[in-house]
Amino acid sequence: MTMTFSAAAFAAAVVASVVAACGPPKTNGAESAAAAAKTKAMTQAGDVMLARREAQLYFDSARASFMADRNKTAARSLRNAALFIRHHADSSADPAKATLRASSVELDRLATRAANGAVRSVKSLDLAFARAQLAESQYHCVRALDAWKSKDGPATGSELMMLLDHFERAAVDAARPLSLSAREMITNTRALALKLVQGETITAAYVDSTLASTDEEVHKLAAIVARLKN
Repeated sequence: MTMTFSAAAFAAAVVASVVAACGPPKTNGAESAAAAAKTKAMTQAGDVMLARREAQLYFDSARASFMADRNKTAARSLRNAALFIRHHADSSADPAKATLRASSVELDRLATRAANGAVRSVKSLDLAFARAQLAESQYHCVRALDAWKSKDGPATGSELMMLLDHFERAAVDAARPLSLSAREMITNTRALALKLVQGETITAAYVDSTLASTDEEVHKLAAIVARLKN
């Protein structure tokens, strides 16, 4: 399991919130049941974050192997990453499904080139990773939307935080500074995600607008990265 600092901090915050919620039981039965349900939902959201598996391990292995001139090993890691991304495509819906499939194809082709010694620059790997990260962002955006439609706030929050994790990684892999609007989106969406996991009451209009702005920024960065050349 690999998480950026923000995702790890989020999972830790969820665990801390659960512990804080487990105080003395309330005398009112309805309030006790509601508190128990909230604590269970928060625990499940934290478990999702702590148990997540990502293609990042394969990306890191491929990059390190390529830099050490171990092309066959790099190719093997790239194919494993492609398989991981393909599995997410199989469980997703469009537009994320199409983007994930395209990313898995790109990684497979890159693996073949790497195995043949045809990859000349690590930038080729980094840009492919950036596109994969943005495809994963779209995947989690779709899942966040589905969770919100199902009125599952904690799940929505977890998916949003994972979306942000991939979004920030993509910017680093592509060596692209984030725009002011993207940085503002990250701050706002991360704050909303934590509130949702903690079971706070948030107006539907605010969640809807935040989801829309988050999706917009993901697509903006994806369009930029798609135009970058190796």
